[in-house]
Amino acid sequence: MESRLSLSTSSRISILCLVIFLFVFFASSVPALCEEKQEIPSVQQGLKKLTLSDCVFLALQNNVSIQTAYLDRISQRMELRVAEDKFVPQPSLSFSTRATSTYNTDGTRTRASNQDGLFATTLNLPTGGSVIFSWDNPATKADIGQDYGYSSGWSVQFIQPLLKNAGVDVATQSIRQARVAEEQYILDLKDTLATTITTTITDYRAYVSALRSYDIQAKGLETARRTLETNQALIDAGRMAQTEILQAENDVANRELSVITARNDVDSARLTLLQVLNLDKNTDFLPVEEGEQFVPPPSLEEAIAVALKNRSDYIKALQNLELAKLDLAVNKRNLLWDLSLVTNVGRTGTGDTYRTVLADQQIRKSDWDVWLQLNIPLRDLQSESSYVAAKVAREKAGINLKKLVSDIEIDVQNKIRNIDVNYRSYVLAKKGRELSERKLEIEREKLRLGRTTNFQLVSFQNDVLDQQTMELLALITYLNSLTDLDQSLGVTLDRWSISVKREDQNVRLPEDRKQEVNEKLKAK
Repeated sequence: MESRLSLSTSSRISILCLVIFLFVFFASSVPALCEEKQEIPSVQQGLKKLTLSDCVFLALQNNVSIQTAYLDRISQRMELRVAEDKFVPQPSLSFSTRATSTYNTDGTRTRASNQDGLFATTLNLPTGGSVIFSWDNPATKADIGQDYGYSSGWSVQFIQPLLKNAGVDVATQSIRQARVAEEQYILDLKDTLATTITTTITDYRAYVSALRSYDIQAKGLETARRTLETNQALIDAGRMAQTEILQAENDVANRELSVITARNDVDSARLTLLQVLNLDKNTDFLPVEEGEQFVPPPSLEEAIAVALKNRSDYIKALQNLELAKLDLAVNKRNLLWDLSLVTNVGRTGTGDTYRTVLADQQIRKSDWDVWLQLNIPLRDLQSESSYVAAKVAREKAGINLKKLVSDIEIDVQNKIRNIDVNYRSYVLAKKGRELSERKLEIEREKLRLGRTTNFQLVSFQNDVLDQQTMELLALITYLNSLTDLDQSLGVTLDRWSISVKREDQNVRLPEDRKQEVNEKLKAK
């Protein structure tokens, strides 16, 4: 009888322990936190949500680097305008009036006055020559009481270099340089836009990663606390040794530290993204996670062809090579003697009135002369030095171009390989996480049946958290490798349908989309 009574009491205790265990262990939806436990710092729910596209749009609209790049375009466009104005006549008008008082030896003074009006203009020719026209009209009074004397003279001078400084290449070199510089300025602007977009994307994903990591750590802390409570219940029921509690308590402490660190990472990632978007530091929002769809990369041959067509550094290298060839040709010509054809045509008349003076300004009465002028430098190391420098620059431009092509091929090849490797890593990490979660479920069942230890369970819980973190990082790394490939191929702007024109004052953004994003940002 005593034995039956004893067994019945043991059974009741076992049932009571099992009920306590099931209640604590499976009531996961309601974390049981004691008052002395540290609260898990929460990420505010119900915040406005911004997609990756929204953030890229805001970056294009607000980023400081982009704004300054477009301000630089104002002076850059002016540089091209000045260069292209070279073959446009440059007229000028000048006026002067002058009074002179001269002390004479007989003790008197002569007070003369002079007024002058001059019109002059210069026309540069694409052949390297120039035409200079001037029309001078002075009026002079020799002394007080005397009448003005007038004169008027015009002249046209034509100078055409025949050897040194002659030819279209020499005359148009500065314009071609300015036009190439303008194209490279636009390429620089495109690079700024592409870099900003890429930075925004990576920072956005870093924010997503930080939030997901925080969520994983917070759930891990909840699980650790439930395990601690379960173990405490089992110890109180006499089904577990008191020393087993130490492992659970240590795990809770470690998880609390991980949660605090993860929360700090969330704030840091959010502020970093806000810096790129140039938004107020108190702006708070939640990102919308991207999909996990695999995007097959192009073949290596196709990717290299696309890169050589779109990459700004390759286009600039080609342009620099052409400029180096032009500079070499110009400096080679400048080693020649300076032989020029010079002609002058003009007429100057004088009279008591301007009418009589102007009546004398007839072309058929003009004077003219023409001559050849030859300058032979007996020692001109400067021209020779410039030629040698241009020759070296031409060789270096060719070498740099070949090196750049090789670098681009390697860079693209690495990016394509990274995509494949990173996607495989993500698939394996995902599979590893699923297996670790299955192992944890089995271990919990074994613990419930008393066939394993608390230490083993905690170890499996930590494995799950590690696998979840690895899966998250693998996904972010894979997505970033796709973004890196876009930048290496020079197609980032095409991917986001951004076009850049020479006359643009800022990024071309659709107004309806701008209103939509800004209203979403203002929403609470």
